[in-house]
Amino acid sequence: MRALKELFGSAANGATVGEVVRDVFGVEYDDDRAARALNEQQISGLRLDELCPPVRTVGTIGEGAFGGQYRRVQDVARIGNAEVPFAIEVWCGAERVEKDEATLSIYSPIINRSLALAPIYFTADSAGLRVRGCGLDFKVQGAKRAEYSIVLSLISPYLRLTGDGKAPYLADFAAAISQALNGAARAAYRNMIRPPASMSVKDAAYGVMGAAYLKASDDGKLPAKARQIMYAARGEILRLTGAKKFSDMYFTQVLLPDYMNHYSDETAGWDVVFDARGNLTEPHTQRRVPLGTIQVRTYLGDRPPLGPAVQINGETLYPTSGPENRYRNILFIEKEGFDELFEAVQLAERYDLAIMSTKGMSVVAARALLDRLADQVDNVLVLHDFDVSGFSISRTLGSDSRRYIFENDMSEKIIDVGLRLEDVEELGLEAETVQVDSREARRAKLEEHGATDDEIEFLVPTDGDEECRRVELNAMTSRQLVDFVEQKLAEHGVDKVMPENGAIEGHARRLIERTLTEKAIAEMAPDIARRAADAELPKDLDHQIAAILVGHPELSWDQALAQVVATL
Repeated sequence: MRALKELFGSAANGATVGEVVRDVFGVEYDDDRAARALNEQQISGLRLDELCPPVRTVGTIGEGAFGGQYRRVQDVARIGNAEVPFAIEVWCGAERVEKDEATLSIYSPIINRSLALAPIYFTADSAGLRVRGCGLDFKVQGAKRAEYSIVLSLISPYLRLTGDGKAPYLADFAAAISQALNGAARAAYRNMIRPPASMSVKDAAYGVMGAAYLKASDDGKLPAKARQIMYAARGEILRLTGAKKFSDMYFTQVLLPDYMNHYSDETAGWDVVFDARGNLTEPHTQRRVPLGTIQVRTYLGDRPPLGPAVQINGETLYPTSGPENRYRNILFIEKEGFDELFEAVQLAERYDLAIMSTKGMSVVAARALLDRLADQVDNVLVLHDFDVSGFSISRTLGSDSRRYIFENDMSEKIIDVGLRLEDVEELGLEAETVQVDSREARRAKLEEHGATDDEIEFLVPTDGDEECRRVELNAMTSRQLVDFVEQKLAEHGVDKVMPENGAIEGHARRLIERTLTEKAIAEMAPDIARRAADAELPKDLDHQIAAILVGHPELSWDQALAQVVATL
């Protein structure tokens, strides 16, 4: 109280309480009363906790007037019978020294915004950083050998002087000074040996992404793989950040997709290709579509393949592209490796079923394909391991994510067909133990993705002495797996496709036409063979082929020959 009374009594004429508090304590305080006019009762009514919050250390690189590493500690010191509020501020920088070199730095403290004449000595050697002077004598814990530049400031309405009265006595604030110096000096040393990058990898990547895409794609004329864009951006990102390397996957799976989502207008015309991870196989046609960007676009007709303008198709199958008249259900398997088994039992053909598999979590191409096919399929039946990853895959397959937002509601079409706990128990499948970092986090993840209480307890027991478990699809024999899948298909009404849009009649007439054509060709075959044998070929046939190849180097010699023959 006495210290505060002296402080406000010595304020300049006209200075308000708020101005004194702001100048001395560095905090905003709304009080327009004249500081010198306050009596003891009014001073005792001031909220001391507003002037001096509990002890805390704050500050970041470059904060404050002196730069370097900044730390601030506020508290209340007990000096004699008085509780005196104060604030300690420290700015600290560090520079390298030789291995055996000891350094001595001498600085004067700043007391209530004025420079004191008394020195403080900072000695750094193999034993660390030691502080002496103005009543201080202590070692800063954790500070290593370096040449430190330190500015120390004390703001307080009252402090004692040394015996000779010529220097401030700072021992009353030694604990707070040590705390502030410890944080600032250690941060300065870390900053010295690991200088901060001028830019983060994300900021640098975002700054060069557009130019990198244009470079990788020949100014947007050609498709560019995600890794090609990464390599085009790599050198500039390293230069801007000062880093020696960054994660390829971080760029291709996080930075690039996030950039394209955030700047959708700019990137709408970008032709970025992500590698295939998994396949979709059609029934009957045996057409296998790799789940990569280009392949899915081609399958959906966004990037039609080039082929001959006219061709005779001897297939008896109805010409289809996509689900129409071919399949109404998709079996999604979380892992690859069962293709040969399902082909052996003709699972896809017997149920008119498309089979999709990926390596773990579904990729963007797989989600885009399901989204586009949503109106043409009845169900997407998800087959997965009985573990936390399997539940995550099943629940997130049709859900919006950071990288893909669905245009169609897939919630009613995505069906989890197991493995579930009842399947494991019914089939008597063997579980395997797994190591878990956090049981609580895994249990929460299972609950989030739809596991029942019994399933969660089986996979992650609450008893810490019991081991966590999982059951793979591979725990089933081939016969068990086939029977299991067929049972699930039957439960969800998966059956043969019978078109109801006139396709049957149209294809019947097409087959009749093909049969009549084959008969006509057979009748004409002898005459056609004779005419072909008698036809006169140009003497400069090879020169004509060469001329065509000059203008169209993408053709083969036999394709060029076909063009010449067509004109005969």
